[in-house]
Amino acid sequence: MDRRRQERINAEIKKVIAGALRDMKDPNVSSLTSVTEVSITNDLSFCDVKFSILGNNKEKNKIIETLKNAEGYFKTKIAKSISIRQVPELRIMLDDSIEYADHINSILKTLNIKHNDDNPLDEIEDYSNGEKYQNDDDFGRE
Repeated sequence: MDRRRQERINAEIKKVIAGALRDMKDPNVSSLTSVTEVSITNDLSFCDVKFSILGNNKEKNKIIETLKNAEGYFKTKIAKSISIRQVPELRIMLDDSIEYADHINSILKTLNIKHNDDNPLDEIEDYSNGEKYQNDDDFGRE
């Protein structure tokens, strides 16, 4: 399948599921739940849907189970909104990449990395502002 078509279908499914998520009346689904990624297979038979949920692990697991139980609701919304031959099976999963990134950032902040004045890469940052790079003469530029 054409990659561009696959990306368009992913975007449409993401939009439909996000709208359906807002319309859900289930008290178990937090308003701090959002669709972060949708990825459909090449044969359009399966679609991975990742949700980001703010809360503790118990709340996250409860919400994911509720969303898995609402798969039929999501598929109905997709079928009504997108004209594709077959609505894919949804594989609903938790996206913990935000928490993981936050964890990595906290680890990096605890490291004592000292600024090295001899690092030539520090001088490259100013080059984007139009200032002369230290080694421009080496490249025959003024």
